[in-house]
Amino acid sequence: MKSRLKKMSLLNTLAISFTAIAPTCAMAFNTTAVAKFAGIHMPLSFIFGGIAILLVGACFAIMASQTSGVGSVYAYNKLALGERAGFITGWILTLVYVVGGAGAIAMSTNFLQVLLMRFGVKASAVLIALSMLVILYLINLLGIKMASDISLIIEVIAIMILAVVCGAVMMHGGMSGINLQPFALHAKNLPGIGQGIIYVIICFAGFEESTTMAVRTKNPKRTIPLTIISTIILVALIFIAVSYVQVIGYGESHVNGLINSKAPLNYLAQTYAGGSMATLIDVATTISSVASFMGIMNAGAYMLYALGKEHYLPKALGRFNKHLATPFIALTTILVLYAIEYVGLGIPFGNNMAYSMYMGVAGLSFLAVYILVCIGIMAYLHRKQATVKHVLLKGVVIPVLAIVALCFPLISNLYPIPPFPMNIVPYLIVVYIVIGCVVHAVENSNNH
Repeated sequence: MKSRLKKMSLLNTLAISFTAIAPTCAMAFNTTAVAKFAGIHMPLSFIFGGIAILLVGACFAIMASQTSGVGSVYAYNKLALGERAGFITGWILTLVYVVGGAGAIAMSTNFLQVLLMRFGVKASAVLIALSMLVILYLINLLGIKMASDISLIIEVIAIMILAVVCGAVMMHGGMSGINLQPFALHAKNLPGIGQGIIYVIICFAGFEESTTMAVRTKNPKRTIPLTIISTIILVALIFIAVSYVQVIGYGESHVNGLINSKAPLNYLAQTYAGGSMATLIDVATTISSVASFMGIMNAGAYMLYALGKEHYLPKALGRFNKHLATPFIALTTILVLYAIEYVGLGIPFGNNMAYSMYMGVAGLSFLAVYILVCIGIMAYLHRKQATVKHVLLKGVVIPVLAIVALCFPLISNLYPIPPFPMNIVPYLIVVYIVIGCVVHAVENSNNH
């Protein structure tokens, strides 16, 4: 039979990273947390947070221009810091996708359950979650190129609905008129703006997903860096614009309404465009979360595939089905893992607890991966300084600024100590890393 194995284009890789971030879903779910700290200056948190992520993205882009090896950050830090550091970095990123996907399915299930109730349909959360898992698994079996095309179409539809709502708010002049007060920077507001950046960084999580599929990409050393930088800039512009519209829509003197809202986009749609548009924004939020989950599933499968190919995990995970154009066994494994994780927390504790717990683990792990990549780029360019242009900028200034920007949200999530169960998250990650060290030692011993 003829293979369907085709290389992905720039548009395909853009689709992967863009839909992984899921801008519509992020704006529906995370802005209230940012507003809690930054208040009406929420857009400034997104500006500064976007700059921080752009610095991190630049580190990813620099390493992506040097290697297109399988396994994303595993390949990067293997080249920069050696096999052990490369494996641990890839091992942590695998955790991000394995638990992050479980959190994403909980969130998508919650959104879909609420949407169905708008039409008078009551459905079991477990039935919705498991049905969605199977359907998206089958779509991903069509191959990453096809799946990325479908994800992009879904997210573009969601963005178009979001744009209509934002346009309606601006046409009505918001609650108290259009002005630039949300962008006014004052020293007394800096602490709150800084605290809001923690949640802004979470909004951008997923920009690096295209790196996990570099081996399936045309001209990856050019395509992947361009994808990373373009995605971050495009999404940052969307986040800044929509966060501004949310502040204007609620009104500067009614920011508490935004902070306490469970569905800020739904409120704006209902207030400025009517009930039908409120239903449409619920549709947009739901399909955006589904598109994001589909991308996470693929990224998780490719990380399992990479570690299987390198013999750190069972060799069967490292097999690639050329007819299906996908790592079939790895994808099937990630499906089973997501089902087990969802049943483990989603059924006894509910979708919100499952989302919070799994995303708490994924969020801290993301920060650890980002910092390790920044350290890797410094080490790599220090060795290559004789052959690489602008080493001081690429190998010192950019990664150091990125690490400084990332340390703030990292420390803020560790101290003061959060309440249970989030207080045990750091320990779970440490245990997972120790297991990774044992896995590496065993594989190393077998090779010798």
